[in-house]
Amino acid sequence: MAEELKRSEEARKSLLADIAHELRTPLTVIQGNLEAMLDGVFPLSQESLAPVYEETLHLGALIEDLRVLTLAETGHLPLAKERVELAELVEGACEAIRPAAADEGIEVQVEAEPGLTVEADPIRIRQVLGNLLANALRHAPRGTAIRVRAHRVGDQAWVEVHDQGPGIAPEDMPRIFERFYRGDPARSGEGTGLGLAIARELVRLHGGRIWAENRAGATFTFALPLVAQSNQDS
Repeated sequence: MAEELKRSEEARKSLLADIAHELRTPLTVIQGNLEAMLDGVFPLSQESLAPVYEETLHLGALIEDLRVLTLAETGHLPLAKERVELAELVEGACEAIRPAAADEGIEVQVEAEPGLTVEADPIRIRQVLGNLLANALRHAPRGTAIRVRAHRVGDQAWVEVHDQGPGIAPEDMPRIFERFYRGDPARSGEGTGLGLAIARELVRLHGGRIWAENRAGATFTFALPLVAQSNQDS
């Protein structure tokens, strides 16, 4: 028990250090730009205010992601579960990211098997898909495709998001779902650094699991339990 308490305290200290580090960067940018404008170094113009506004958006997203992750990890995130047709969620999430992908010269391909009914909060599962798709888009080279597949495996529905990027370094694989983890620079980028950690916790709250592997690029897969066929028919 003493060893477990020690690990818990170390994890808490590590989390606080991570949060302080992640919050410091946007706050430093905001403070530096505002001070420059107050001192007359930068003109008070739309161009000067734009990066300050962008950093406030990033800061707000980071705080919201931290809130969701903390609630999910402690089991206090409310879920509005209902019977969901997974193919519809997958196709909707892919359609939402398609314009951004097209701007980057990336195609989004979808293969969604019909009849995959799960008991889930559609907003939170859509959030999982959005995080995985955004992650794939950051690492997919121009001229390639992001492939998304939803299919049945036994009594589970599997959703795979595959990009044709550099893949995940073996030393990074065990920690890829940790909050704020920065591994291979090829797989770092924009965002709050919490998307994969949030995806893991949301899938866990739905009784599922999520994992990553390399297959000529990176593939992230999450599995959710299917509603039993007899229940679907009733």
